[in-house]
Amino acid sequence: MDLDNPDPGHTDSERPERPDSASADGARGGDGPDRTGGARPTGTVLLVDDDPALRAALGEELRLEGHAVLEAGTSGEAFDHLGREVVDVVLLDLKLGTESGLDVLKAIRDDWADTAVIMLSAYGMVETAVEALKAGAYDFVQKPFDIAKLLVTVKNAIQGSALKEEVRFLRRRQRPRPESEIVLGSSPAMRDVSAMVERVAPSRSSVLLLGETGAGKEVFARAIHWSSPMADGPFVDVNCSSIPNDLLESELFGHEKGSFTSADRQKKGLFELAHGGTLFLDEIGEMSMGLQSKLLRVLEQKRFRRVGGVQDIRVEVRVIAATNRDLKRRIEENRFRDDLYYRLAVVTISIPPLRERPEDLDPLIESLARNVARELGHEAPHITPAARALMSAYGWPGNVRELRNVLERAILLGGTPVLAPEHLPAEIRGARPADRPASRRQGEVPTLEEAEREAISRALLHTRGNKTLAARLLGISRQTLRAKVRKYGLEEEAPVTAS
Repeated sequence: MDLDNPDPGHTDSERPERPDSASADGARGGDGPDRTGGARPTGTVLLVDDDPALRAALGEELRLEGHAVLEAGTSGEAFDHLGREVVDVVLLDLKLGTESGLDVLKAIRDDWADTAVIMLSAYGMVETAVEALKAGAYDFVQKPFDIAKLLVTVKNAIQGSALKEEVRFLRRRQRPRPESEIVLGSSPAMRDVSAMVERVAPSRSSVLLLGETGAGKEVFARAIHWSSPMADGPFVDVNCSSIPNDLLESELFGHEKGSFTSADRQKKGLFELAHGGTLFLDEIGEMSMGLQSKLLRVLEQKRFRRVGGVQDIRVEVRVIAATNRDLKRRIEENRFRDDLYYRLAVVTISIPPLRERPEDLDPLIESLARNVARELGHEAPHITPAARALMSAYGWPGNVRELRNVLERAILLGGTPVLAPEHLPAEIRGARPADRPASRRQGEVPTLEEAEREAISRALLHTRGNKTLAARLLGISRQTLRAKVRKYGLEEEAPVTAS
């Protein structure tokens, strides 16, 4: 038997949560004895055979063992069950009328790789058995089969999955934290954020991350996923602002062949691809109201339909959303659903911008420079005091992302193990200490002019120098903005990109 098939994903409502020390038997089964003398496992078995009499007889035997049983007479019926239910084991006949069970096996391995498949056949050819095992079958059982032995095989498939789940859990606890998942600072504000991440990560609750562009929302989303029960599942991310809303629905939920003009084949959506793991929805505030209602349904029911589909697909996915928008204000403007907001914001974590935690800057520079140099195959650079002073004087409107990009550019183009002022962009070389509001003494209140200058500077950076959009964001006329730009000497800041 092939014991390397990973365990299929299970929803919380179908499987009790297993404590760390639970045994494989206890994880899947009840306490009552079965006819094999062991603990009775519980699981869902899909019986695929074109003989109704065999399905009825074998199904009854499986139910007596405590299994839930699904039946299918064709591959189409089998795929329908697999698309709607979480199946532990498939018992698949080698001959399904005119269909080949080996072809069905390969299709199951392609789309439901976590589900164990036991082949049943009245033809005891060794070559066929070897081909089935090579194609990914868990085992090959010849008809007429010994029912007791078949039940043991089913039991072993379920228990083997549970045992491998335990092994993966232990490996996850022992493996080192990836160096790419850096801690974004040790300031009091970031210690609070890190403590919150540690508290919420072990749950499956939705999390809403708030923060400016580049503040590190995706890094924290990955940290939550890595420390969660979903850590062995995929981490799938999508930026909702980068995909037109009419395409975002298909991206999230997939589509059926022929559902629209260019849909020449069935496509799985990101929710399906994230099954058993985490889906990170960045810039959730840009999602249309119509799509928000469909997202709410998935969060509440854990079911959805592909575009053009008629059948519900059930998934177990943890959703982490992020935005740099004020969602409560967007609710007031009827641009975001309040029920979706409260469903997403089970836990809300606000990530402070880099300028509000200046004590984190030096450690971040060292850590990021070391990691970036390693990724580029370069020696970690020595950062001169002059270069460090310039970076400390800069306001970092693009936050940690901008800092990393600046260091990557300097290391890549510098051609030297020393990072000096001449390796930094012009906007950083021209930074003044006064350009960095966070450099004030703790508790000091900025003047109205300082606050106004900062607001205008941030608006220009956010709009990439577009004064019309910046004026709209600030709620002033374009003429007023132009006058204030000249007053505060901000003409040089307009072309700076903060993405």
